[in-house]
Parts: sequence; structure tokens; C-alpha cells
Amino acid sequence: IVREPLLKSAYLQILVQLSGSNVCIVELLKMDLIHKLESQLKFVTGKNDVWRDISLMLLAVVAYTAHDLVESDQISITRILRQICVSGVNEDIIENCANVLKFISTRFSNFEEMDPVVRAILELGDNEEITDNVSTILYNMTCNLGNLPFMLKDSYYINVMIRIMRNGKVHVQENIAYAIRTLCSIDKCTEL
Repeated sequence: IVREPLLKSAYLQILVQLSGSNVCIVELLKMDLIHKLESQLKFVTGKNDVWRDISLMLLAVVAYTAHDLVESDQISITRILRQICVSGVNEDIIENCANVLKFISTRFSNFEEMDPVVRAILELGDNEEITDNVSTILYNMTCNLGNLPFMLKDSYYINVMIRIMRNGKVHVQENIAYAIRTLCSIDKCTEL
């Protein structure tokens, strides 16, 4: 465990550089990179620069290996995103996190793990790219019928989807329309 901030920053910069290579990504995953990274985050200082590097590294990892990530890696990535997506983080970092979550949501079906991250992204970021990513995440989450009751525990996601429908681009509106259509198959949706 590396506790020295400057040394940790140097190691992180090396990992970010290595994440530019698909071969390195595969090797880093074999060495349990995601779980080790998650365990080290409690010692992170200098948040915005570090969070930017981590979010870019995770984006490279999931862009290349999203279909091969095991569930424990997906959970760890989601937990890392939960630590990154807090008040005071720059919007470009939130956008990176939304992109990471979009890739993960194609195969990861545990919406309970993703919910805090999605809510934080919606609260902290507000640009077209983030809205596009969130529409894809919400669509992907509604593809798993097991997620629907959780998404309908209150009116939050219905209200978000209505807002996105009003302001989003055509493909974003299509994602949300499909998601709402699926949610409407549950009686609870009409109550909300």
C-alpha cells in the first residue's frame, strides 16, 4: 500500500499511461488492478487531478474490456465512481464517469449499485454528453426487468426521464421513450 501522495501520484500517472494500450489493460486486469485501485482511494489527495486521471484510466479499461469484466470488477468500478462523483469535482470528470457507467451498464445489471452514481452524475453534471450517457444507462437498466421495481421505488427516475425527453436530442429521446415504455409495463409506474 502506497501512502506517500507524490509517489502515489507518480504510480497513478504510470497506470494512466499504461491504460492507453489494450495489451497493458488486459495484463493490469489480470493483476487485479480494479480492486487494488479501489482499496487505495482512501489515501488519495489532490482530488480533481487524481480523479481526472482515474476516470480516464477507467474509461480506457471499460471501453476495451466492458464485455469481459467480471461482476466484482464492475462493482469495484461503480464504487470508485461513487467516490469520484462528489460535490466540487469538475464537470469533465463527471462526464468521464458517465461514460464509464454507460459502458458498464451494457452488461452490469445491479442497479442498486449504480443508483447512487447515476443520481450523483445527474446532480453534478448538466451537459449534452452527460445527458446522452444517462439516457443510455437508463435504457440499459430497464432492459433488465429485475431493475424496474427498484427504479420505481419513488418518482425520481420518472421525473428525470420526463426532463430528458423535453430537452434531449432525438436519439436521447428515443432511449428514454423505450425506457419509459418498459417502466410503464409495471403498475407502480402509472401510480407515480
